[in-house]
This record gives sequence, structure tokens and C-alpha cells, in this order.
Amino acid sequence: MASLLDPTARGRVILVGAGPGDPGLLTVRAVEALKTADVVVHDGLIDPRVLDIAPPGAQRISVAKQRARHTLPQEAINALIIAHVKTGAIVIRLKG
Repeated sequence: MASLLDPTARGRVILVGAGPGDPGLLTVRAVEALKTADVVVHDGLIDPRVLDIAPPGAQRISVAKQRARHTLPQEAINALIIAHVKTGAIVIRLKG
């Protein structure tokens, strides 16, 4: 079985929690996962410094989920993630 962070494994989603928001408090695994991203689907309150950990060429998509304000329904977020995974992308779902 390939490691979750195996850069040769394509077409998958990795869920990452941003914790309290300070990039210095991310786990080592969270940082490693972000560094493999082709696409980062993130909540609206994510600190931009956390997003900067992803490669410069990684697409960043805000789904603007903020305390009790969801601009994109969960079903649409799921469809967005699935569409990118089907292209072979490594998608990080970054939760705030």
C-alpha cells in the first residue's frame, strides 16, 4: 500500500485540519500533505500563510465556509473535489 503522502500516487483527496490557524502549529504531516497539493480546497478563514505552504502552482479554491455562513453547499464542495480527483490531482481539503 502506498503512503498517503507518496508523490507518485495520483487522484486522491487528503483531509487536513488547520488547527487554531497559526502555521507554526500545523502537524508535520499536515505540512507534508500541503506540499504535495495540486489543488487546495479551503475554508474562508484559513490564514494565508498556511495556504503559502502549498506549491506555488497549486490551485487554491476558497469555498468560503465561515462560522454559520456557507456560500457553497457541502454537496457542491464534494462535487468540486471529486471532479479534481478524477483528473488525477492531489486535492487537499483544508478545514479551518
